[in-house]
Amino acid sequence: MGVKLSARILIAGTATALWLHSAAATAQTNWATFGFDRQRTGYNTEEATLSPNTVPSLTLKWIFDLGSEGVTAQPVEAYGIVYTASTAGTVYALDQASGQVIWRQQLGVTQTDCPDMPNGTFGNIATPTVDEGNFRLLIVSGDGLLHALDGAIGNEWPGYPIQVMDEYNLGQTFDYGSPIYDYINSVVDVPTAGACDNPPYRGQVVQITNDPAQPPVILNRWFTDGANGPDGGGIWGPGGISAEPDFSATYTATGNVSRRATAQKSRTATSTSDQRLSYTSPQAAQHSLRH
Repeated sequence: MGVKLSARILIAGTATALWLHSAAATAQTNWATFGFDRQRTGYNTEEATLSPNTVPSLTLKWIFDLGSEGVTAQPVEAYGIVYTASTAGTVYALDQASGQVIWRQQLGVTQTDCPDMPNGTFGNIATPTVDEGNFRLLIVSGDGLLHALDGAIGNEWPGYPIQVMDEYNLGQTFDYGSPIYDYINSVVDVPTAGACDNPPYRGQVVQITNDPAQPPVILNRWFTDGANGPDGGGIWGPGGISAEPDFSATYTATGNVSRRATAQKSRTATSTSDQRLSYTSPQAAQHSLRH
């Protein structure tokens, strides 16, 4: 059964919150990725306005209507700009105070027969991540390209976009989980999964360099079920990947491998339990898969 999605972005606030935003805009805390931080805690330690006492008095601040465009990604915010991305491939940058469009970009999509997305169109599914130090919006479009968009004006940074998917997975695999930016090692990790979990595809984590002074390159690929299969092992969680505060280790959870794998791969394919993939920092270049 197909899923119909439509979306409106709603921001609520109190008069006090509006005043605080105006008075302390330069000191505000960004919500730059899914779940707020790289641990995906969803907890902003700097929050000083919302409480059980103030929540009942929240009032609507503004609405931005995306019409028929579906949204599966969580909006993110940085430096007074709210970013939201649609399954139709559009990226919007909205003024946090007014909800007015600052810029928009149309990114690529892939047409599939998977009804998980409206009309089978896979556009921007995952929550984007803001590279706060360089003020760039990192997002993987529906055609498998990692974009780095200037946060203020939406222009593509030099050297971008870069194709994330390998030949076997191109057109079959998409980014469902928010990319994680490792600013210590200047790399971005992107998790992938297949449309409707339909083979052929192989879930993986793709690591791309993210040095503003150099063009991006694919640094590593970690396949949850091995580079040669079996198929499946998609990374479906909207958080995608989480990391230790110092990026000494990152973590993700995968889905099931395909039961339609070949007989010679059946030992792995018969396992229907979730798997856990962990790998160390790029310096160590080691990883392990635990069933």
